[in-house]
Amino acid sequence: MGELVPIFGMLTGIIVMTVLGITIVKVMNGPVGKALARRMGHGADGDQPFPEIEALLERVEALEHRLVETEERLEFTERLLSDPTRRIGGA
Repeated sequence: MGELVPIFGMLTGIIVMTVLGITIVKVMNGPVGKALARRMGHGADGDQPFPEIEALLERVEALEHRLVETEERLEFTERLLSDPTRRIGGA
């Protein structure tokens, strides 16, 4: 009877670890695993990880460029208006 307890414990551990391993493999091969792969940046389907983020980054860069141009025009207009010796239209 004393030898039966350790054997039962080992068999229980083997069964639990096998079921746990199979469950982890199934979860990682499903949509959760693909989402985790995308999250880590590897891409689940071989595409870019987050194409919508790339598009947003490009748009932010374009808006930054437009903002710099607008600031330059504003500074030019402020200098033009603050200088009383300059006249618009050459008059």
